[in-house]
Amino acid sequence: MRNVLAVLLAALAAISGASAWGGSVVDKALTQPETVRSTLGTLIDDQGVRSMIATRVKAQVVERLPGGVIPAKLEKVVDKAITAATDGVLEDPQTREAWLTSLDRSRELYVQRVRDEGGSAGRIEVVLDPLATLAAQHVASGLTSAGIKVQAPATVAWRLDQNIGDISPLASLSVPVLQLSVTQSEHWGWYALAAVVLMALALLAATKRGIPVITAGFVGGAAGIVGLWASGVVGSIGSAASNPIMAAAAGSIAGVVNSTSQPVAIAGGALFVLGIVMLIIGAAVRRRRSVDWEA
Repeated sequence: MRNVLAVLLAALAAISGASAWGGSVVDKALTQPETVRSTLGTLIDDQGVRSMIATRVKAQVVERLPGGVIPAKLEKVVDKAITAATDGVLEDPQTREAWLTSLDRSRELYVQRVRDEGGSAGRIEVVLDPLATLAAQHVASGLTSAGIKVQAPATVAWRLDQNIGDISPLASLSVPVLQLSVTQSEHWGWYALAAVVLMALALLAATKRGIPVITAGFVGGAAGIVGLWASGVVGSIGSAASNPIMAAAAGSIAGVVNSTSQPVAIAGGALFVLGIVMLIIGAAVRRRRSVDWEA
């Protein structure tokens, strides 16, 4: 009976420990700009993302023209303006900083909407206003250089809104897990404390110390394997995303999930082996004592 209780406590300890480790990574990503910037900051160099920016620049050029259409007689002039504006945006040193600012605003909006307002964690909204505003400045400059005088607006709104659950049935399965991760990750410290207390109680309750260690290793290793599987799901979500930024971001996030899950799987395997070794040594010691007692 004591060993059964020890198994239950050890399983809960492993789940709490895995939640604490994963939660600390998620909470850091959601609350510290450096994490998101280092993970997604390089996406501005992704060819798909740059192509999307170029498409946006072209759309802005057309929007600035009378009637929103390119007159046939001005087609070459406008094409020249589009090329100048696109090159200006992509080569502007401020583009990278505008992208990082967009990441910061998107992260803050996501945390506020999910944690504070109880919104769906499956809805990803990327705030690209800084990039769009910078593009508008280059559009105005490009059109002016082509002989078409326009004034750049002070701010331009550009939002990308994607619901993960709408991508595929498989992707929709990840939304409840994502919701739980985002909302509970801020409590990772309590999960860590619970893991320590539960494991200590499991060791005290067990008649054979190796049993709770094996249990913790098995459950922890299983959690790590599930995390590795989840990273594959996130990667598949990226390949099915409707825009390059979501696709590239999902690929980067999949890498983070993978690197977070690997230590959990490895630690679980190590604990499992340690528990077996403890049982073998314990059995050997008991046999030795039995022989000494009979002698």
